[in-house]
Amino acid sequence: MSREKLITLNKGVKKSTWVEDAKFRLANRKWLNYSHEIAKRILTEIKEKNLNQNKLAMAMGISAQHISQIVKGRENLTLESIAKLSTILEVELISFPRYKYSSVALIANLNNNTVFNSAVTSSAIPDGDNSLQYTLVIKADATRVSIINKAA
Repeated sequence: MSREKLITLNKGVKKSTWVEDAKFRLANRKWLNYSHEIAKRILTEIKEKNLNQNKLAMAMGISAQHISQIVKGRENLTLESIAKLSTILEVELISFPRYKYSSVALIANLNNNTVFNSAVTSSAIPDGDNSLQYTLVIKADATRVSIINKAA
């Protein structure tokens, strides 16, 4: 085959980007892994709730193509998008481990007793010398705490 014919045949062929793609995946491995985990949870919820990507896209106010990118784990999601997806799907897509200064750990230390025995517990906690009271609702799994009222 002549050189000219090879050049002519090769003009319509896209150049491979596998090297650039591999470099991108390596440089962005951490958030891509997070995105894949979130995508798996979303797909599970779509299946369990008998939804489809189009219905989810409509509820989110985004295109079906954007949802497709999200469920492929290729989207660098904002916290706002994750929160919106969590609300629509009625599932927590991300969670945070308890640590020394987390709300739940502080409440347990301040109360000096077990406040996690019932499904919902209300507890007033003094705030230092000011004796401010916070009314808290503690969920059954003791992983989430919401301040619902603050009274002096």
